[in-house]
Amino acid sequence: MTTTANMLLVLPTLGGSSGTWDDLSQAIHERIDVHDHATGKGVKIKPAGIDINADLTFAGLWAPTNLKAVQFTAQAAYTVARSLFVLSADNELYWRTNAGVNVKVTSGSSLNLSLVGGIYGDYSTTAAKVYYEDAGKRYKMLQNGPAPDFWAAVDCGDLKLYEKASGIANAVTLKSPAALTAGYSLTMGPALPASVATVQVSAAGVLTYALVAKHGDKELTISAVSGGSAAGSIGLTANGQARANAGAARWAVPIVGIPVGARIRSISHHYTRAGGTLTFRLWRWNMPASSLVQVGTTKTDAASGGTVQKLTDAGIDHVVLTDNLYYADFVSGANLDDYYGISVTYDQP
Repeated sequence: MTTTANMLLVLPTLGGSSGTWDDLSQAIHERIDVHDHATGKGVKIKPAGIDINADLTFAGLWAPTNLKAVQFTAQAAYTVARSLFVLSADNELYWRTNAGVNVKVTSGSSLNLSLVGGIYGDYSTTAAKVYYEDAGKRYKMLQNGPAPDFWAAVDCGDLKLYEKASGIANAVTLKSPAALTAGYSLTMGPALPASVATVQVSAAGVLTYALVAKHGDKELTISAVSGGSAAGSIGLTANGQARANAGAARWAVPIVGIPVGARIRSISHHYTRAGGTLTFRLWRWNMPASSLVQVGTTKTDAASGGTVQKLTDAGIDHVVLTDNLYYADFVSGANLDDYYGISVTYDQP
């Protein structure tokens, strides 16, 4: 006897299976009763043979596998929780949550980026880029353009600039004034100046750099008459020089007229020596700290004769400080040592 190809039903031999029909019929009916179109239990059902006219339930937790694609028919409304569907109002893909809330998944030709609560907008559809570069530890914002992409403009409120290091709390904040009546742009200069310069801005908002005007060296001459005795026996003569009556007499001359920020380049002392060692110095009195600090170096003369001499402390290069007083002093070496005054050379650094 032979069997059928799909359900393996025993086929009786025509005209030759006398006395076995009842057994064969029972076996055939038993097989038909349990057939489910699985392998060996009937022909596989083709799509043309299926007419699903109600929701199709998958028993238990089974899932469809090996799907090539899923095609949706847009729905005017859909109320089944935990469902993925396309809404006909906008033809966008939605997920309906367990709580019955429709969550929009797509937006036009892109994902609905408003879901992430971060950076969103049309940069994804225009191929612009916002990303972090770990190598340079910086964020980049680029607009779409011919390769390479252009840098994009950034609109923001206050801009805080921190030192590029860990644990920094203090920052420099760039901000727009609260009373801004009209917007404007500032364009930086094409290059840094060669040295210290002032910054100027044109009516078009273009910054330019002008070198700081320096007045060159200037000389301030101060007579000993403006000074006074600081130690020992010394006084003024009829000609206006400070004359010592003995050695170790000290005469101090205040330096007035050099503005704060100017630079003392050098100081020259004018004098005659009668004997001993003469000493010349420049001092500054720091008023807030109540301290006396010498500026430059100590100059001495133990060899010149009785003619008027000039002794210079060059290369001082000291910038005049605020709340500081400056004076020069002369210490005699012997009786009749004369101090005429000083010449101070200064400029604007």
